[in-house]
Parts: sequence; structure tokens; C-alpha cells
Amino acid sequence: MHPTTTRFPARLEEPTPCRFRGVSAAFGGLVIDERSCLPWPPSFKTTRLPQSELAGVEHELVFPQIGKIPFEGRESRNPLAFKHYDAERVVGAKSMKDHLRFAVAYWHTFKATGADPFGAAVFARPWNASADPLERARHTLESAFEFIAKLGVPYYCFHDFDIAPEGTTFAESERNLKATVALALEQQQRTGIKLLWGTANLFSHPRYVHGAMTSPDPHVFACAAMQVKRALDATRELGGENYVFWGGREGYETILNTDMRREREQMARFLHMAVEYAKAIGFTDSSSSNPSPRSPPSTSTTSTRPRC
Repeated sequence: MHPTTTRFPARLEEPTPCRFRGVSAAFGGLVIDERSCLPWPPSFKTTRLPQSELAGVEHELVFPQIGKIPFEGRESRNPLAFKHYDAERVVGAKSMKDHLRFAVAYWHTFKATGADPFGAAVFARPWNASADPLERARHTLESAFEFIAKLGVPYYCFHDFDIAPEGTTFAESERNLKATVALALEQQQRTGIKLLWGTANLFSHPRYVHGAMTSPDPHVFACAAMQVKRALDATRELGGENYVFWGGREGYETILNTDMRREREQMARFLHMAVEYAKAIGFTDSSSSNPSPRSPPSTSTTSTRPRC
């Protein structure tokens, strides 16, 4: 898409009438009336691409007004153009894209809602419109690959329950993940985008409040092991170049409520089992750990993890 056809920033639609019609008030010298009430989430006027530019696309685009983001150099005034990153420019013996290996993180970019401890979700997510969890997963995948392709990023990465909805049972969760992985593989083959790494979400569910790999509950430990097994299978099927262990809940708030030696030995045992399984299924690429001190426990076991 040529920069001249981009309307950016997009203008808000005319505000809809506020439900407090006709009400005006003075607040510290500021006059507030019904025109101050904008709809939420806001709607935007956008310029749609002509149908000729949508050829070969099987799903409805979420970003039809945006074309592939070009490199235009430092002097460009186009807000939707790269100023310094030229993917194909060779620096040393490799191109910029091979040096930097950017990846779009699925959870932040497409699953985050904008909620925080002080407020509710604020991000408008059109791919979440369906009441069917698997349909939402499909729409999110299509939107994600459209976005990543237009951005020109060669990789993406995900947690298992970013791309697939968690079911009420392990069997249902496994079916959901298999179905969504098949869709992701189709999108990878269509766009050429690759999976940089996959991982398992061992922190969001309440069962992991006291850790996953280091949980004192053997049932939770077994549950985490099964989840990592499925995530490794998915990463291998999608050609992932790495598998990441992120122990978001591994740790403690105070040394008084844990046995550090036991925790570390248990985590080492878990990692050994995972690496052995990865080798058994033919996943020969690298595995890594993402230590996150104070995220969220005061002290993270993974920051002092034993080598596997």
C-alpha cells in the first residue's frame, strides 16, 4: 500500500449521544456536556484497500486499510514506515532480519486486554467477537498472521493457551490445541512466517498458585508435565526453533514457607524429563529458560535454576 493512500491517524467517528442527554456541569471551571461522552470502545473511520489488493486472501481482513510496512529511511514522514530497520540490508555477513530475528509475541499483541489492577479491559479486539472459543482462536490466528505479514516480521512465538482455548478437561484442551496447531501450520505455509519458539502457560491457572515445576502437590506437578509434553509436541509440529521454559510461578514470598533444596531438585527432575521427551520425539533444536526474578514471586527459583 502506498503511503499516500494511508489515512493516519484515523479520525474518530462523530460521538454518539450520551445517555445523560442534555446534561451539562461545571467541574473546577471545566464545563462538561453530552458531547464529552465518546462511545467505548471507540470506532474509527478507515480507508479500505481496493479488492484488487485483497486477492488470494481467504478471510476477512482485520486491518484492510494497512498494506505491507515499507522501509523509507530516516527522512520519511510516513508514520507507517520503517526509518532505520531495513530487513534486507546486509550488515557484516548477514541481513538485518537475520541478525535481529524479530518475533511477534502472541500473548502481548493479540491476547492482552489492557486490564490492570486498577481497571478493566480497554483494548478493542474484533477477533474476540465470537461466542465459540475455537472460532475466536481461528479469528485470532488469521488476524495475527495478517498483522505479522504486513509488518514483515519473520517469526512469532506463543504459549500453548495463547493460540488454543483451555478446555474443562485435559482431553478437551489437547483436542483444542491440536485443532489450532493445524490452523497455525496452514498460516505458516501460506505466509512463510516461522515459529521462533513455543512454551506452556504454567502460571495463569489457579492450580499453579504455588508453582508448577516446584509445586508441593504431585497432582499439579503431573498436570504441568502433561502440559509441557503437549506444548513440546506443538512446537515440534510447527517447526519451532526453540522451546522456552518460563517459570512464572516458581518461587516463594518468604524462605520460611519453602525448602529450597527440594524445590531445586524437583525443578531439575522436571527439566530432565522434558529434555528427555524432546529428544524422544525428535525435537533437536535448543531449549532455554527465561528467569524472571520477582515476576510475580518475591524470589524466583528459576533465577538460580540448576543446569539440566
